[in-house]
Formats: sequence, C-alpha cells, structure tokens
Amino acid sequence: MLLYEELSNKIVGAFFSVHNELKMGLLESCYHNVLFFELKSIGLNVVYNASLNVFYKGELQALMLIHERACIYTSMYIGW
Repeated sequence: MLLYEELSNKIVGAFFSVHNELKMGLLESCYHNVLFFELKSIGLNVVYNASLNVFYKGELQALMLIHERACIYTSMYIGW
C-alpha cells in the first residue's frame, strides 16, 4: 500500500497527461510549466521550485512540493 495513495495517483496521472499531450522534443522547462499547470488544474496545492532543508549534507532542491506531502523533481531522459 502506498503512503498517500490518492495523492500519488493524481500526480502520476498528471505526469502521463502531460507526456501524452506534449510527447518528446520540447525543452525541460516547457514540461515543468505544463506539469505545474496540470497539477494546479486538478486541485492540488503546488509550490514551484520549493527549497527543502535536509539536515544531512546540505540542502535538496525539489522542483515542486505538492500538498506539503510529496516532492518531485523531473528530468528529461533521451533514450538511444
């Protein structure tokens, strides 16, 4: 069982929605902006470029903090 299963499902659904609509080939920042919009449009409380303090080896940069329960960091992957 997932912790925050409903929230996790909404986040994954938003990722797939953005991916299915935009496909590949855009700049990473385009995907970030559209994902932020998608998460907000389904009613999630999202903080963009959230800075999280981690007490082990400094600070962790999270791209988005969602409902103060989930943090995500996205990165482009290009398969060959």
